[in-house]
Amino acid sequence: AMGNISLVIYLLGGTLGQLIYGPLSNNYGRQGALLFGLCLAVAGAVASFLLGLWDAAIWFLFSRFITGIGIAVCFVLTFAMISDTFTVEEARKVVPIVSGAFAVIPYAAVMLGGIFVEKFGWRSCFFLLAMHYTLLLVWALAYSGISSGANRIYSSYRQILSGYFDAFADVKFLLYCSLLASTTFVIYA
Repeated sequence: AMGNISLVIYLLGGTLGQLIYGPLSNNYGRQGALLFGLCLAVAGAVASFLLGLWDAAIWFLFSRFITGIGIAVCFVLTFAMISDTFTVEEARKVVPIVSGAFAVIPYAAVMLGGIFVEKFGWRSCFFLLAMHYTLLLVWALAYSGISSGANRIYSSYRQILSGYFDAFADVKFLLYCSLLASTTFVIYA
């Protein structure tokens, strides 16, 4: 039961995290937003591992939520950085490859996680995630080619909220979100 709740909390954090990183990266830069999100992901995964050892259920779930918020940065900024880096024609070739990776990698992660759980126990997954997120953070710190989002649009929080309300009123957007959500559900079901 705790595993299911943990997954729901993690996905909730990931969902809410996606709402903040677009505006955050537009206003303060891609690299800063990426580093912030990855630091949250590392802290959340390390805390999940440690709290799993201590059986601190509420704090464990909180750390899963923080991990979800943190790692959401990767999904959002992947597409923002593609938009910053490639021409429209090049992006049309890159986006399907990246989308395919986003579709396949969760299945591979579940298989790898299953192997770790079988060999080392369920807490080992969080150690593996902490190491993975740490490697991403080191790469982001070392790589200077991350787009700055130089063509950023500075938005007030009122404009951002208005944009979200407009998006949620759009039937096509809601259909896309429903299709994506059902696909994600199938991966984790």
